Amino acid sequence: MKRIEPIVKELLELYPKIRDDDFYLIGSVYFMLAPEIKSKSFLDIIKNHSFYGLPSFESITRARRKVQAENEEL
Repeated sequence: MKRIEPIVKELLELYPKIRDDDFYLIGSVYFMLAPEIKSKSFLDIIKNHSFYGLPSFESITRARRKVQAENEEL
């Protein structure tokens, strides 16, 4: 999770829309960690998230909650 928190914080700072939309946040984190998946289908990404080295949805949303708790402006 320590690897994900700085990415989540950066995205929350850059894109206010992400603050209220977990799916947008998850997609943005995934594309940041593995840009090569942009041409893949959602089903392929979900089925192969371990292969691509992507964290779970819950890890990303947990990181968001932690970052927002520490930074109320986000």
